[in-house]
Amino acid sequence: MKPLLCLVFGLLSMSEALSAQNDIDVLVSRSPGQLLALPDLAVQQVRLDPEGFIVLQVTNGGTAALDVSAEISLLVDGHDQGRFTLSDLGAEAPLQPGQVAEIKTRVLLAGQQRRVLVVVDPDNRIKEENEVHNVFAALLTNDHRDLPRLVIDEVGANSEGVIFFALANIGTAAVPVGSLVRARLILNDSFVVSDFIIRVKVLEPMSHQRAWVFPEPPVIIMPPGSEFQVQVIPVSDEVAIDLSTARDRKQVFPQTDEFLAYATILEGPEVLTALNWQSTAGVQSYGEWPEAMKNELASRLRTLTAWNGRLPPAASGDRLRNLGPTDARHIYLDHVAHALWLNRYRFVPTDEPFEAIQLPQLQQLLDSRWLFSYNPSTNRYHLDGGRLPATLSPNPYVPYELLTAILPRVKDYERFPVIYPSLDFTSLVVRLADWIRAYVVIADSAGEARAAGRSERSLGQVLFDVEAKPVVMADAAGVRRLYGGLLRYLNTPLQFGDTSTRLNLSRKIGFAYHQDLTMYDVGRLVDPLAAPSGDAIPSALFFDTEQEYSLRFAAPNLTCVEPNDSHANIDAFASWRLQQTERARRRCNSLGQQRAFNYRQTLINLLHVFVPDGLLIRRCRGTRADIEALLTGPRGYVTPFY
Repeated sequence: MKPLLCLVFGLLSMSEALSAQNDIDVLVSRSPGQLLALPDLAVQQVRLDPEGFIVLQVTNGGTAALDVSAEISLLVDGHDQGRFTLSDLGAEAPLQPGQVAEIKTRVLLAGQQRRVLVVVDPDNRIKEENEVHNVFAALLTNDHRDLPRLVIDEVGANSEGVIFFALANIGTAAVPVGSLVRARLILNDSFVVSDFIIRVKVLEPMSHQRAWVFPEPPVIIMPPGSEFQVQVIPVSDEVAIDLSTARDRKQVFPQTDEFLAYATILEGPEVLTALNWQSTAGVQSYGEWPEAMKNELASRLRTLTAWNGRLPPAASGDRLRNLGPTDARHIYLDHVAHALWLNRYRFVPTDEPFEAIQLPQLQQLLDSRWLFSYNPSTNRYHLDGGRLPATLSPNPYVPYELLTAILPRVKDYERFPVIYPSLDFTSLVVRLADWIRAYVVIADSAGEARAAGRSERSLGQVLFDVEAKPVVMADAAGVRRLYGGLLRYLNTPLQFGDTSTRLNLSRKIGFAYHQDLTMYDVGRLVDPLAAPSGDAIPSALFFDTEQEYSLRFAAPNLTCVEPNDSHANIDAFASWRLQQTERARRRCNSLGQQRAFNYRQTLINLLHVFVPDGLLIRRCRGTRADIEALLTGPRGYVTPFY
């Protein structure tokens, strides 16, 4: 909870300072400092109890009570474990402001380094004080006990069209005798056609044993093109089996070669031009690939369809540098398969199929030279150009898994494509900006910046941290790389050209087909002054339309000091003689100075409208003069007051 006295004093002081400004160019019409009492649900910690069940520590950081009907969504290694309300998890009374509660879920985990995602209020049904920190990612390991872990190994049909599936145990203990689990078959993501209890036979861990299951009553294949999804879920908490990955094996009947569906995409001239692999043989387009490499890609595409986008971890693990040709080729083919899978099913709102994307942008997704830097003398590859920390992942599904939690409608579209025929691109870009504001920070010391720059962790390790720490980037250019790296896994390439070569492209966010979503400097998202806490500035206001971007940055009007202008913004500490000399001549900002001034002014204008906690903290720790200096601008050479 914020110190109330400091809040009131800060708001009053800033209100006085703001009232003195007669010509403030505000962007939103509203009164500063008028905050409603709202709840703010957040996850503070995720851990495993001694039995292996996931336990969540949640808190209400807002100023109003939170109803127990608030929902929480849980994913493990990308597998949706369902949604729970606080009351489902044992909460009996509303969560009061400042209250922390520990709640035990029914999800049992076994194994090492399991990726867990918790999404609070996934549909944004609750109006919260802070909407940007609703996703919590953690990496958990069960060191408490050995457990069996079931997966759905196969889904098929016999000669009479009766569906069956097979269970396998990849855990560290045998399935207990007489274990009961519940199985469901879902047709076309919409209809539960079978829901029954099965007694799993004893399965030894990591063996070649399978348990063959035929639904009761039997399920006969529907018309051609029917897709069946198999889910296995626990009957009760007493069933000591990890079922977190036995969730969503899919199969379309009749069973055909899934690769055939991608053949048309791969035959497109744009794709053939962009699909390049660099090796000792030079740069080879898809038509020049060896047949073995084409077969490897086909195998991955078949796996993706069956496992709903998941690929097994890269054999090289999370290693980033000095990758051999075989490891690098596998990582490259995983990325190509992921991009083709997204393009085929249109899961994300790129708005443009591959054939409509211009070649430079398409190469970002399909050309190995955008994924690796290659040293032909050593025949070694470095992921993400060898830059650290990496903003790409050896396994493309890991960042995509996080993105489907940040952008829940992507997951909804996977489940209900008829209900969600298209997605809003603006929402995608803004929600990702929200996540960066909530979970990414700039190093606050030279030592921390150097440590971030030497980090050998992959993007997957950065996103899913054992200690759930914030993501630390050395500078704003690194934040842009992270933003672009994440969007890459949604088939959304960044614009990398500009009509003005004098713009700072290392920090700019722009899109080739969405000119009204441009950010001059992504550093705005991690500016402590605008941190998303308290009366936070909406992330959407950090993006400029095409016209705004042109007026402020691409071709701004330069501010000048006219001769003998008594209102010229000249340093008050300069001598009277120097002031008279400068006022006697007309001087103007340079283009760079004007862009820097306009960039800062847009933030200051927003701070006149919103009162985030960063501004309050500045007031609480400083003086009234400090806040007035912040809100009125620098006493620069030519640049005017804000």
